This record gives sequence, C-alpha cells and structure tokens, in this order.
Amino acid sequence: MKIVVSFLNFFSSLLLPSLFFFFFFLSSSSSLSLLLLLLLLFCFVSQIDPFGHSSVAHRHFLEMGFKATVGCRVDYPLKDLFQRTRTLEFVWHPSQSAPDRAIYTHILDQYGYSTYPLGFEFDGGSIPITEQNVRHHAEKLVDAIKKRAQWFRTPNVMMPWGNDFQHYNAVVDFNNMDKVLDYINADPSFGVTMKYATLSEFFEAQAQVNITWPTRNSSDFFPYARFFY
Repeated sequence: MKIVVSFLNFFSSLLLPSLFFFFFFLSSSSSLSLLLLLLLLFCFVSQIDPFGHSSVAHRHFLEMGFKATVGCRVDYPLKDLFQRTRTLEFVWHPSQSAPDRAIYTHILDQYGYSTYPLGFEFDGGSIPITEQNVRHHAEKLVDAIKKRAQWFRTPNVMMPWGNDFQHYNAVVDFNNMDKVLDYINADPSFGVTMKYATLSEFFEAQAQVNITWPTRNSSDFFPYARFFY
C-alpha cells in the first residue's frame, strides 16, 4: 500500500487567518456577517489545543456549515485506545436532539501537531538540507510516517507541521522541506508520496476512500488528562 502524506503547516496556514478574522471583527461593525461568510467558504475547522473537546461546540460547527473537524487533546488512555484500534477518525453525532446530524472528526495521534522527528527545526538551529544529508533526513521522516500510518485506516496520512514558538521563517522552512519532499517523491522504494496540502484537500482525499467510519454518540471528550489535572 502506497502512503500519501498531506503535509500541513498548522501555525502558518491556520493561526494567521484566524488572527486576521479576529482583527477584522474588532475593527468593523459590519464584519460579523462577513466573518461567518468567510468561515463557511472553508467548511473545515481545526481545534488542536483546547483541553478537551465539547459536543456542544461541534453541534455549533454543524449549524455553521462545517463538514469536518480536527481535534487533538483527548484523555491519554482514550487516545492510546484510538490508536490501537485505528479509530482516530470517526463520525461524531454531537447532538442528542438531532441524532441524524454528524460531523467527520479526525483526532491527531500521540505526537499532536508536532509529528516530525528531531532535526527539522530549520529556523531554530537544525542543520540545513544538503546533497550530503538529504537522504538521512528523508529516511528519518519516512520512518516516522510509516509508524504513524499504522494508526489509521486509509493510505492518506495527515502530517501536521508546527510547534510552540517555532517555524517563524517560512522561506527557510519551505526551502529545506522542498528538498526532502522532492527526494522522497523521486524514490519509489520509500513507498511514500508527500505533498503540501490544506485541510480541505486532505478531507476530500478521505472522502474518496470506500470505507465505513466508526461512529461516536454525543459524549464529550472530557475530562482531559484525568491523571494530571
């Protein structure tokens, strides 16, 4: 099975548009309708850092027209169960009063939004990619991808690329990652195809797979990390 990796930069592609929308909301009395219109154009939402996920919020996402969502922080034993049973992706029915309505949900695995191995923080001190070291980096990245691919049911693997207070310099990051992705894609022995993607492109690829997704009732993902908080 060939693995197709969707490579998403969560912090540059999702946080900055959110800040733009927030700024516009503060600066214009007529901006609320425009904000909702812009959000509806995207149809997908990412909640990667709240400490738990509420069924009420996801019911509102459905009411706003969102089709799919990405989450991250669920209780550690539950996430471990999801990984072992390959149920990190499911169809969530978040409303008891409207049980026929559902939203496709993708929970990030144990690596969260920082799925890459060490040595890829190119704007934070990592050695730049050269002809001499590109294969080493490619092999490390493919190993990480194939480990994570075992936790999912389709050959499409989302690879979030971000971390706290890192990846400020897009030019440096993309210049280096272009070389790694090109190297991997040029060598079929890796068994992996990598490409930059948006959330919509990833979810559209998932929709093309003939699979019956597991379902979840209206239960919340609370508490988060019951052993630590």
